[in-house]
Amino acid sequence: MRVFVFRPRLDAERTARTIADHGFEPIVAPLFEVVRLPGEAPAGAFDAIVVTSGNAVGPLAEGPAAWRDLPIFAVGARTAAKVREAGLEDARSADGDRNDLIELIKRTLPAPAKLLMIAARDRKEDVPGRLEEAGYEVSLWTAYAAEPVSVLPEDTQAALRQARSGDAALHYSARGAKVFIALAQAAGVADEALELTHVVISAATAAPLIAAGASTVLVSEHPEEAGMLAALEQVSARTASPGKARPEPRGSLKRTPPTLELVADPEPPAASEEVKAEGETPSPEAVAPTEALPQEFTPPPVEPSRTGSEPAAPARTPWFALALAGLIGGAIGAGGVFLALKRAEAPISGEQVAELRSRLDAVQTSAALADRKATAASEAVAKAGSEVQALSGKLGALANPQAPDTSAFAAQVQRAEAATATLGQRFDQLAGRVGAVEAQAKTAAA
Repeated sequence: MRVFVFRPRLDAERTARTIADHGFEPIVAPLFEVVRLPGEAPAGAFDAIVVTSGNAVGPLAEGPAAWRDLPIFAVGARTAAKVREAGLEDARSADGDRNDLIELIKRTLPAPAKLLMIAARDRKEDVPGRLEEAGYEVSLWTAYAAEPVSVLPEDTQAALRQARSGDAALHYSARGAKVFIALAQAAGVADEALELTHVVISAATAAPLIAAGASTVLVSEHPEEAGMLAALEQVSARTASPGKARPEPRGSLKRTPPTLELVADPEPPAASEEVKAEGETPSPEAVAPTEALPQEFTPPPVEPSRTGSEPAAPARTPWFALALAGLIGGAIGAGGVFLALKRAEAPISGEQVAELRSRLDAVQTSAALADRKATAASEAVAKAGSEVQALSGKLGALANPQAPDTSAFAAQVQRAEAATATLGQRFDQLAGRVGAVEAQAKTAAA
């Protein structure tokens, strides 16, 4: 599988070595040349330096000697390694993208601090503005530029004209994708270029390719080269011929690929033998996992319809069940009639009704008498309570340790309390009798 690497030469050669170690055939196709822009390094004292590309290491190494003692914040580990190779030891990698870079600076260098950022001329980064919003003082030094080549390299044109099915291309920026399309159209290989499988670092990079009519565009799961190479491994696994082993991913290629891994499900023995007998090779789609698919509905067996020549058997009448139901119903009906006649034999006479009425009147009279007695008992209890309160008041007013007649008042209080207790007992007895009378009245009325 051939892979076109559309990057500046130094970066493209490094990427080519990486993918060659994994069994791919790299084609280095530099679309840009990095050039140093004229101008001196900004003067002044800085607390740290920020770089977002390895192309900034050259201008950084040419800076004043005082810069070698400053912390250098880099986006990735490769750029940080190049900074150390240039002799600046305090290189700090964010190991991610520009968001991780900003967070690293905030954690390790509190604001306000004065930063120098070395950047390219044609950039679309928002790092300086976001750092200024966070309270940092940022000085921007535009030290280099990536100039597009005027014509697509001859070896790249020849490789595109001989493009094979399954060949791929790596794109690292939207600007690079636009330059590639323009150069391919100028060289007359636009159709071949658009038939490649294009693996891009972001959705913004994919937009120019999709607008130009590229047949296959895959966006990396992560906006970095590791995600692009993982997607490339996925494409290779799908298009590889059966039985051809691929080298195991190493290093950064172990990152999760952007799409689901296609894993072959074990076939039943009978199905495998049948496929081998027919000599067919399953397609990549045929080995996709099917555990998540809904279970197919199997309709129940349907009995064959009867033809006109087969008359339907007549329905059988359950005579025994009908006879048994009739006997049970007759017995129940006869029992009901017998019970009704039994009750009708003894009618209630007028004398019995008169006697019941007289008994009810007597019960009501007794209840009224008991109610009056209960009312009288309640009044007596209330009167006794008043007397007790009056005696208690007198006792409190006349109480004197030196008075000789205190015992007489105490005796009167005891007699009053005894009388109150007696009246309470009588009231309880009357209430019990009233309850008994009411129960008799209810029984007689029923």
